[in-house]
Amino acid sequence: MSRATWTPLAQIDLARIDDFNARRDLDYADLVGRAAIAAGNFLADFPAAGPIVDRDERKWRVPDTDYVLIYRIVPHGVEILRAYHGRENWRKQR
Repeated sequence: MSRATWTPLAQIDLARIDDFNARRDLDYADLVGRAAIAAGNFLADFPAAGPIVDRDERKWRVPDTDYVLIYRIVPHGVEILRAYHGRENWRKQR
């Protein structure tokens, strides 16, 4: 069975995103967190869904949010490398 693994940096990103959104709207923070996890699970099943952005890294927009996941395909599924707001300069921060 394929699975999504979140790197420590991606986990930190998700916590940062949650903290930011929770200060403004708890319901939206919950929506974003659930949508990000669901997107990771989707990518585990359909790893080639996102376009390639750099060598073996791909990007996937988290549905119904302004967030993107940077990930790569690995033998057991996908590894989520980072999570960013779409307006962040995520290309430079990687």
